[in-house]
Amino acid sequence: TQEIVNLNNGTLGVDAIFLGTFTGFFRSPANNSVGKILYQNGKWTAIEDKSLSESINSLFDQFDKKDAPKIIKLPVGGQTK
Repeated sequence: TQEIVNLNNGTLGVDAIFLGTFTGFFRSPANNSVGKILYQNGKWTAIEDKSLSESINSLFDQFDKKDAPKIIKLPVGGQTK
């Protein structure tokens, strides 16, 4: 899906994939931002995390059928209060 996230004191249009009900991942090809979207304290919160770049890019490439299916490691957490 396409989402608007609050990041670095501004808003950013990103592509997002949600896994389960409390965790998503985003990337913005325009400025190479990648990270997690977590449901925290009753709202969705985007957290940039460049250390996940390779895994997130692989996730999107597999989803878009640009890459063969393979296992990737991504942090998937639950709801926090």
